[in-house]
Amino acid sequence: WARVFVVQSDARFMRALADPRNSRPELAQELSTSTCPVMQTGHMFRLNDLDEEATCPTESFSFKSHICLPVTGNDNESFGVMFVGSEHPDAFGQDEVKFLEFVARSIGLTMQRLVHMENVGMSIEMNSCATAAFVGSMRGLEPAYSAILEGLSSILKADQVSLFVWDVAKAELRMHRSVG
Repeated sequence: WARVFVVQSDARFMRALADPRNSRPELAQELSTSTCPVMQTGHMFRLNDLDEEATCPTESFSFKSHICLPVTGNDNESFGVMFVGSEHPDAFGQDEVKFLEFVARSIGLTMQRLVHMENVGMSIEMNSCATAAFVGSMRGLEPAYSAILEGLSSILKADQVSLFVWDVAKAELRMHRSVG
């Protein structure tokens, strides 16, 4: 049995990939990042025999043996953990451990690439917004304001964006326009 847990956006929890919470809430699979020994140390946790060794300090699994491996990128960016369990004691030899380490590392590198691609996409959107605002400013303030609002709405994926402008003559901040 294997499951990959990925750190969520708020970084307090890891949620299992293919977590069945939407269709069966009682089967939700979530782990705390702050108490997980693998997340804290960045090293594998291994239990060879449940009857002879101490279990995971944060979770109680019914498997006779299990391995929990960090899912990391090149710069030791931690994306989560990969848990593999067996109903048999001493189920994982050195070859299996090496293979599982390879899989966990591959998942981590893939996730790192996805994060980098997302950052590049965000950078392109921000550059497009800045370019549109610059071009708009050459035609006047209204086109510049429109470009800023539309760009922010796109980048933030917001339902509504408002632009406030400082009125020098009145020494006050006033809402110029809102989109959404």
